[in-house]
Amino acid sequence: MIDQFIELIKISSPSLKEAAFAAHMKKELTALGFTVETDQAGVAVQGNTGRPVWYQGS
Repeated sequence: MIDQFIELIKISSPSLKEAAFAAHMKKELTALGFTVETDQAGVAVQGNTGRPVWYQGS
């Protein structure tokens, strides 16, 4: 778990520029069997990604 934490904090993700972090989380959660979608919340605040939303099942 510590290795995963270190991997996450190495990803540059200043406010409104969290796309790289979101992409990494999408990859990791998809590998665990989750469906991951991204909303458009970032557009409202001029960010480069929305909020990732994940769930299991269809």
